[in-house]
Amino acid sequence: MDVFASKCVQCALFNVLGTIIATKLSGRKLRVVPLVHALTWGVLRGILNVCWYQQLAVYVPGRSPRDVLVKVSLDQLVYTPVGSVAPRLVVMAVLEGRGVAAGVADVQQKLWSQLLVGWKLWPFVHAANFFLVPDDWQLLAIWTTSLVYITVIELLSFNAPAAKTAGGAAKAKRTPKPPASPPRRNPPRKAKSKGKAE
Repeated sequence: MDVFASKCVQCALFNVLGTIIATKLSGRKLRVVPLVHALTWGVLRGILNVCWYQQLAVYVPGRSPRDVLVKVSLDQLVYTPVGSVAPRLVVMAVLEGRGVAAGVADVQQKLWSQLLVGWKLWPFVHAANFFLVPDDWQLLAIWTTSLVYITVIELLSFNAPAAKTAGGAAKAKRTPKPPASPPRRNPPRKAKSKGKAE
């Protein structure tokens, strides 16, 4: 197996491992379909990642602060939206049986929010990676970080429906119940006094 193929396999295995860990931590039953989806996207992601890093190494080969800044900027502003987030959303929609059109709709709805979430972590990870880690190990460092990231994302997606249900239950508990029947009135006093007079 050549280096390119072995790196793609590594990426796929990290993707599957992230799904397994998240499933186990959430207490859910491990199912085959999500694992196949994780494996499929992992292979495609591996191909995209390896090709991207090869291009970066050719066109921006240095490790100076300027080179690192250029690499991180290109990675986060060009590759991440076009080569990572958008393809993942489309591929997952297709794998889930919703079709390409649904994937494109997901990209339109979710791309910006997912980029904003990613930008809280990944620019710093990539900066350290490009500056400190040897070229041959950079993808492994990214995939190791991704393993933690994927696990957290999967856990949040597993817990989201439960949180909604719990919130709905809490609202139901707080809503006061209407009274079963209107309170009974005492008979009018005049009627009582009439009875006594008779």
